[in-house]
Amino acid sequence: MESLVVSIYKLFGRDADRIMDSLKLKPSASYDKSRTVIPGYTEAIYIPISTYLEIPKMISQYFSEHINLPVLGTSDWNNKEILEENKIYIKNLYFDSDFNLSDNAVTPDKLNESGLKNYYFGYDGMKLILDKISEGNKDRLSLNNALESTENYNTFHNTVTLKNRTNIELEIMRFNSGELMRLGNFKY
Repeated sequence: MESLVVSIYKLFGRDADRIMDSLKLKPSASYDKSRTVIPGYTEAIYIPISTYLEIPKMISQYFSEHINLPVLGTSDWNNKEILEENKIYIKNLYFDSDFNLSDNAVTPDKLNESGLKNYYFGYDGMKLILDKISEGNKDRLSLNNALESTENYNTFHNTVTLKNRTNIELEIMRFNSGELMRLGNFKY
């Protein structure tokens, strides 16, 4: 038997819940599990979170609803420990990040992920400042000008290009089948 799944909101508009209730119609949970995307409609879903602590709640609910779309997220999804703990629920997750350790970075013992990020932001920030000072920028104005003109400065955790006092470079990351990988660099 073939069935057609249509959103009640497509049929009845913004009053769909009221109309369905008045007609005593119950929505059906039938769907075709073999289809991952309805062509021409949705190719991915954007799920912003405010802290990595929301990942288990969000992704398990997403999985339990049998949604098979890739997830696009914010940099708060960048928590390798939590992602690995929930890898059975995550098929395709893409997010931006201002933190991705290079392979040659030495990680200090006894630091959690948050401590590690703070360590490398501090280390790389101070290294940038000291490099600019060693280039001869010894007063406040010349150091500020040198920092403002920083482009493609490679650090252990990312690349730095400063514009209006903000790093405009992000890493695009993908988490799939328990593996976190860097897809590329993005300047905005």
